[in-house]
Amino acid sequence: MTQRPEGKRGVLLYDGDCGLCLNAVRVLQRAGGRHAFEYFPFQDASSFMLAHGLDRQRLEQELHLITPEGRVLRGFFAVRRAGWAAPLLWPVALLLSMPGMSWPGRLAYRLVATNRHRLSPKCAKE
Repeated sequence: MTQRPEGKRGVLLYDGDCGLCLNAVRVLQRAGGRHAFEYFPFQDASSFMLAHGLDRQRLEQELHLITPEGRVLRGFFAVRRAGWAAPLLWPVALLLSMPGMSWPGRLAYRLVATNRHRLSPKCAKE
């Protein structure tokens, strides 16, 4: 995989070694977002990362979503955008999109991402 897939789908890059991340992807897919994105563990996407100037260290720290337009969203903003792609998650996406939610949302995302190896026994320790 050396370039962004054609079509109108975005690309979601996640930590394939993290059980919490894998479960989040499954929830997103089951909630109606299965066809909204191409899903790739960042560990399997090195040529893609290089072609799009993505930093492996940042990919290890947070979820990345590349929109069909080529915009890169990370962390909380990637989660919020992904929520809009799955109809069953629209209430969550709406809540995360309310005025004033970006700051606490980014903080909550950072706390979970930083401690994910404690939250899921399947996450490899960093």
